[in-house]
Amino acid sequence: TRVPQDTSHTVITLLLRNDIMMKQRGFFLVLESIDGAGKSTVVSELKKLYPDAIYLAEPYSTDLGKHIHEFCKAHWNELDDVTKGLLYTAQRREHLLHVVLPALEQGKLVVSERSYISTLVYQDDESVVSLHYDYIDPILEEYDLYPDLVVLLDIPAEVSLERTKQRGTDVIEDSQTVQYLEEIRAKYRAVVREENSYAIIDATQPIEKVIEELFSISANHQHFKIRQKQKGTEQYRPLSAGGGDYSFLIMMVAIFA
Repeated sequence: TRVPQDTSHTVITLLLRNDIMMKQRGFFLVLESIDGAGKSTVVSELKKLYPDAIYLAEPYSTDLGKHIHEFCKAHWNELDDVTKGLLYTAQRREHLLHVVLPALEQGKLVVSERSYISTLVYQDDESVVSLHYDYIDPILEEYDLYPDLVVLLDIPAEVSLERTKQRGTDVIEDSQTVQYLEEIRAKYRAVVREENSYAIIDATQPIEKVIEELFSISANHQHFKIRQKQKGTEQYRPLSAGGGDYSFLIMMVAIFA
């Protein structure tokens, strides 16, 4: 549900006592997209606004994940899908249990580029998808690790290919075609339409507009906020930072450490 951009020009400050703040769980934001949509660019902008947040990129958030990804890249055409699925499932469990969960328990804002949703969208092999339901879904349920908000940065396949060619590609991306990427894009959009905690942003827009729309979407999520410290006290401010001047003011509740 989006908030009209002309309705948030009055900043409302809500102060929470420290003991309440410590009990609050963090906020888990996931960015999903086909390649070249600008996930890393969005994260760079968010870091200006949320320097204390935890920023992750699957599968690079743990040493295990880095080793698995490098191994798979080097042997991509030699490994069958189930073997690759088992390896990436292992890194995702490590990522969720030893990185995401502790950060959320500490009340942190966690921003992740990609998640288990990528597997569900990209994989056609039912044997690989079943690994998610066997080994990932149970811990999502047990520890309540489902994302609070998943944002799909949406771009056409042609734009994706143009951007990835400009930045260079790796062996995993070499087989991508317009038809293939459009199929993946359609799968992503189908997921978004079915889930209340998902939203779509047109990522062909300038980055300032993408960030503005992200905050407009997240305005109804009370945990998604910004805080800055000034002279030993906490000062609350509208979302205008990093040189950007967004066209609306949103007051976020300050609960993160």
